[in-house]
Amino acid sequence: MTTLTETLELAVGYHQAGDLHQAEQLYLQILETDPRQVDALHLLGLVAKRLGRIDQAADYLRQAMALRPDIADVHYNLGNLLREQGNLDEAAASYRQALKLQPRHSGAYNNMANTLRQQGKPAEAAGYLLAALRLNPDDAAAHTNLGIALQEQGNVDEALACYQQSLRLRPDFVEAHYNMGIALKESGLPDEAGARYREALRLRPDNPDALLNLSLVLSQQGLIEESIACLSRAGALKPADAGLHSGLLHSLMYRPESDPQAIFREHRRWAERHEAPLAAAARPHANVRDPERPLRVGYLSPDFRQHPVTNTIEPVLARHDRARWHVTCYANVARPDSITERLYPLADCWRDIAGMPDDRVADLIRADAIDIMVDLAGHTAGQRLLVFARRPAPIQVAYSGYPGTTGMASMGFRITDAYADPPGQTEAFHSETLVRLPEIAWCFRPPPCPDVGPLPARTAGRVAFGCLNKLAKVSAPVIALWSRVLQEVPNSQLLLLRGASKLAGDRLRDDFVRLGIDAGRIQLLEPPRREEQYFALFRTIDICLDTFPYNGCVTTCNSLWMGVPVISLAGNSYVSRQGVSLLSNLGMRDWIAPTPEDYVATVKRWAGHLDWLEKLRFATRERMRRSPLCEEERFTRFLEAAYRRLWTEWCAGA
Repeated sequence: MTTLTETLELAVGYHQAGDLHQAEQLYLQILETDPRQVDALHLLGLVAKRLGRIDQAADYLRQAMALRPDIADVHYNLGNLLREQGNLDEAAASYRQALKLQPRHSGAYNNMANTLRQQGKPAEAAGYLLAALRLNPDDAAAHTNLGIALQEQGNVDEALACYQQSLRLRPDFVEAHYNMGIALKESGLPDEAGARYREALRLRPDNPDALLNLSLVLSQQGLIEESIACLSRAGALKPADAGLHSGLLHSLMYRPESDPQAIFREHRRWAERHEAPLAAAARPHANVRDPERPLRVGYLSPDFRQHPVTNTIEPVLARHDRARWHVTCYANVARPDSITERLYPLADCWRDIAGMPDDRVADLIRADAIDIMVDLAGHTAGQRLLVFARRPAPIQVAYSGYPGTTGMASMGFRITDAYADPPGQTEAFHSETLVRLPEIAWCFRPPPCPDVGPLPARTAGRVAFGCLNKLAKVSAPVIALWSRVLQEVPNSQLLLLRGASKLAGDRLRDDFVRLGIDAGRIQLLEPPRREEQYFALFRTIDICLDTFPYNGCVTTCNSLWMGVPVISLAGNSYVSRQGVSLLSNLGMRDWIAPTPEDYVATVKRWAGHLDWLEKLRFATRERMRRSPLCEEERFTRFLEAAYRRLWTEWCAGA
């Protein structure tokens, strides 16, 4: 007759071999004979976890713990389960108990550190990892995790040293290669970062995180098609990852042959895959249907920090009529900075939601009784659209931050204007109802910057064209049109940001050379690291050339504020009509080109009249200051009026 001990050994054998169902049956058989058999309960919990039965797994582990609270591994494995469920405080308590029982439990040190990192406590996490490494200096995973914790504190050089040590111990450690790539990218070394991502993919081809980060490097280098291919592969590996799918949607905006209808269909597919499953969970709203009462508006963004979105949302936060509006900011900001601190007092209530699960954020918004919830990110990095998918507020609005539709049924409205979205032209590209403000879709608060400088052409003896948009926007048709501009304006020069790497810059210059432009006429500028360096670049440019189909936005505003006019090619959707909106509201419609031929002709005409160009340079800042673009109070009243109309319609049962 087989003893319980023999049955347990047999079950463990099946468990280790991966035959989980057979192992489970044997563990259950043991418990039928002895319900207090702790090892069987513990191991059955691990099997249930592997089979995806999380609640059952937790129950088995807690039963084992109740019988034998002195087994460190039971606390440790329960901690792992709780951490995967997002119950970080409980997970941390389990790891602490495991370490109390077994102070040399290196796994508990590592996972406690990972939990602390998830809680936004990288310094505490580093302390636990250092303790783990004192126990086992050759633990490559601990060196990598320490690198991550250091990197999250901004200690990138120290982090790189940790990854290097990890790879000395385990040259094939995928996580070390991948995280080293992230650190190198942060250090401004995208070529080296790309090499690490590619090595991680060589070692583990189905690595969606490495594919995602490689796609970002490729985008910085202007290789949009290659970037999209990486995102598509990553999305196929992680079809349930809404953020990854959003990255693909945003990248499609950069494609030179962008078809607005095809892009809209892909946004709708995102909604079908990620939003639709949450629709049934939406609950009715208890907000009081009074059209005249003061309203509670919420703004959600990952970009309440050093980011272009700040230029457009700060004036609204500052100018809201507090007698009629209560403002709550939901900040999905992993690394707050001085801008975050500046924005904080502009809200009546500030909620830090970084790391908080979507359902909890939605519950928080409901508890705050928000009437109008506004998304400021769309499908950009850090988006929290699945919060909106849960319909936490009766009115949900997409505004600023993303140059297109969300594709979502739960996002009822999108703020725009008649220049960027002409009536009857772009409704078919949106799931939202378009709400056109009277003048412009957003306003702009210029950052501190130097005075307008003299016209460079006066001293240089030649016209300097320029573009300070990111390299991802500089598509092949853009390069071809700019080459025509250079050919039509002899002796002119083109100043561009070379992108994130020397290789990217060399490739860009070669593209112009292949079109007959002398390499010496293309000046590639190092990406500025400080704001004052960035604005100083505009003082070297006479005329800025806008990109297409993805127009500049805040970059165009910065150029105009520095007195540098911008020529923009009008497209057929919001992303390619941002220039139309900006220039129309400044009374500079003659700088809007309906065709590529007009683009070249307009630039050639202005480049041939330096007196006109000089007068325009010194008049543009004041023109901008007096325009709808910078009239913060006026704009905010228009925005509030639009919000109020939506609210009144909802109160009437719309």
